[in-house]
Amino acid sequence: MSRRERARTSAVVSRGAMLAVVALAVLAAAGYDRAAPVRAAGGRPAPVVRDLPFRREVLLPPAAAGAWVVITADTLLSARCAADFADVRLVDAAGGVRPLLALPPRRYDEALVLVTAHVLRWRTRDDGTGECDLDLGDLAGGEFLLRAPDQAGLPWRDWRCSSDRQQWRPLDGLFGRPVPGRPEIELPLLPLDADRPSRYLRLVRPRLPAVDRPETLRVYRRERHEAPLSPVARRGAEATISGGRLVQTFTFPGGAATVAAIRFDRPLGDIHQKLTLEVRADGYGWRSLSLTRDPDPQLLRCEPTRTAALRLSATGVDPAEPPFAVTDVLAVRQRWAFPQPGAGRFWLFYGDRWRTPRAGYAESDFALASLRLPAELGPEDGNPDFAPPGPGLAWLQRHPAVLTAAMLAILGTVVALAVGARPRGA
Repeated sequence: MSRRERARTSAVVSRGAMLAVVALAVLAAAGYDRAAPVRAAGGRPAPVVRDLPFRREVLLPPAAAGAWVVITADTLLSARCAADFADVRLVDAAGGVRPLLALPPRRYDEALVLVTAHVLRWRTRDDGTGECDLDLGDLAGGEFLLRAPDQAGLPWRDWRCSSDRQQWRPLDGLFGRPVPGRPEIELPLLPLDADRPSRYLRLVRPRLPAVDRPETLRVYRRERHEAPLSPVARRGAEATISGGRLVQTFTFPGGAATVAAIRFDRPLGDIHQKLTLEVRADGYGWRSLSLTRDPDPQLLRCEPTRTAALRLSATGVDPAEPPFAVTDVLAVRQRWAFPQPGAGRFWLFYGDRWRTPRAGYAESDFALASLRLPAELGPEDGNPDFAPPGPGLAWLQRHPAVLTAAMLAILGTVVALAVGARPRGA
């Protein structure tokens, strides 16, 4: 092929590539326009959740100062939502989307409870160093968090604890972090060993600003509670023998569950050492989970893991007479939280697995809630403003086969143009 022919072919391919880029840009622009905010009749903001087909009203508990509302997903909500619940939105009566904290599925719920810490001494040394001694009282064993003023931007540099205010031992490796929106620093949870009670805490900083006051120090104790577990509907295949192991596989009609424990029909004793629990890893093979014993002898726990299927296998047991049977697969239900609004009506909108997560409240704010009130969900209803996405990027995301066909057509067009540009007989 001559230089002129190669240049001609290259120009045709370039035009084809530009055609593909323009086509994709048009599709993206159409999708962007579809997602842009609009105004409803009468000037009322139209819901930005018009592509979420379902909603359920949040039945708020009675208002209480400092309380947070906690919503727990039930079986219906879990089945309708995206696998990661990224499509759930909290909407008020005016159609506005409110912030919503999606609580991570963990074994423990954590709370920071304000405790009474008496300031025994608050002074400035001759060298300008500020010093403060706190009496934690009978709450000495455990883990603590302290918030202190930081108007001058000066860190607390020395931490010590003592049981008698005579002998002080250092607490190393502690660093403050700013509290968003407040002129304060927050010190991480201080591990005060319960076996060596350290009733007193001494804080030292380079110098004590005049704006500091003893009452501005607040101490919180971290408390941990077992997250509630709920039996999840499952389908269990008959136990089979594979490679000398007894194997049983479970799937979930709702699509996926955050598995956290397995309950058996009898105390397991030492049999738990012969058990292996695996979860399906994104559709590609199986991944093992560590099993831990529980005070309940019929319960084995694992790190909460969201999966569509799990497999339990046992070695060294008689397949004809298995020494146990699974009675329940227990899961941590997805939960959401937001500050008690006091009044008004609110709904959860959901039902679009292509939605991306929305930023919400900080988990640290929820940990400081003085009260956590459960809320019920009303019956499911259709979104009165629901409108499926029209032609555009959002529509193509929901119909990947069409997008694939369009890309293949564009590619075929480019190839055809390139071939047609070659001189005959070449």
